[in-house]
Amino acid sequence: MVARSAVVGALACQRDTYLTTLDTHVTICDRAAKQDDGYEVQFADTVLFPEGGGQPWDHGKVIIDDNHSLECRRVLRRKLEALHYLPEEVPPGTPVKLELDFARRFDNAQQHSGQHLLSAVMDALGVPTLGWAMNESEAYVEVSTLPDLDLVEQRCNEHIRENLPITVHETRDVPSTLPADYDASSGVVRVVCIGKLDYNPCCGTHVRSTGELNALAILHTSSVRGTNKRIHFLVGDRCRRRLRHLTDVTRKAGELLTVPAHEIPDKVVALQKSTRGYIKQERALKTELTAMLVEKLEAELAEGDVLVIRPNSDADVLQGLKTHFTKRPAKHVIIGVALNDAETGKAGALVVVGPADQVATVTKQISDNITVKGGGRGGSYQGKFDALPAAKIDWLKSITTVHHQA
Repeated sequence: MVARSAVVGALACQRDTYLTTLDTHVTICDRAAKQDDGYEVQFADTVLFPEGGGQPWDHGKVIIDDNHSLECRRVLRRKLEALHYLPEEVPPGTPVKLELDFARRFDNAQQHSGQHLLSAVMDALGVPTLGWAMNESEAYVEVSTLPDLDLVEQRCNEHIRENLPITVHETRDVPSTLPADYDASSGVVRVVCIGKLDYNPCCGTHVRSTGELNALAILHTSSVRGTNKRIHFLVGDRCRRRLRHLTDVTRKAGELLTVPAHEIPDKVVALQKSTRGYIKQERALKTELTAMLVEKLEAELAEGDVLVIRPNSDADVLQGLKTHFTKRPAKHVIIGVALNDAETGKAGALVVVGPADQVATVTKQISDNITVKGGGRGGSYQGKFDALPAAKIDWLKSITTVHHQA
């Protein structure tokens, strides 16, 4: 007879955060509701934590024998059950060994315990936590008002240095935060304690003491849900990794800008100012270029259709031509092409402007020969293409009389 599975709340992973392997067996294996999810598998017990309490699920392996193992990348809670999603069917009764990705587990535990500590410190300052979440790069808590963040960070790190014990106890009390689908009478309600500082219901995995958090850093805040704020933070090894990353980025930025790190902001501001000046000059030059082209094209359009090919940086020149000749149609059609890469013809924009009947005829010809996505009405059309090889440019030249190519 196959034994029933341990309930969420009393799983091996919840009883011991540091347990990395477990010999167990399959109790239930069903086809998942979604075919891509494979099979929903339950074990007599598990070291793989199912997503819950704001903490992501664990990753790990299901080792069936020396030559056969399955990756487990998703573990969810369904009421009191821990569901492991596997790519293959594993029949009930099959003995297996579960192996935990401990690096991911410890990182999640550091962030989760860090959140408890952060929330406890803010509670003492009269700022309750409304919710929290974490991903693979950072975590956040949501509050209705911001406390003194420097003071909060300082106190959190003081408690880390105090190396307060973090312990887990069971309780008969049913907290208001307990999920509605969790049957407390059949399950196990856990309370996580940080010394005498905090006492909080929680199903997640936690480190043994605040000392194992190493450090807590508040990064920044963001606004959500009206006046609510999110306080983004890092704990433990993530602080070290983020510091190393930012140091590398800052050093490389300084090298590119040829200034020391502390001068990067001023250098960027100066570059922004000069860039705005260059953009203003460029716009003035393009306006002048457009006016010159208009004057030239007005004379050439008397001879026949005109093809204008510009680099993609001159797409606004073509728009200027389109605007002018839409308001003052000529006798013939202008086909304007802006190329991202003049050598390869890859990606770009196209405009057609002129008498409405002629534009309709020309755009029909173009659509039959070139893949263009776009539209228009009356005497103008514009679209985009992924490629315009030399042969297609030659074809455009063949259906026009005058050609301009920059």
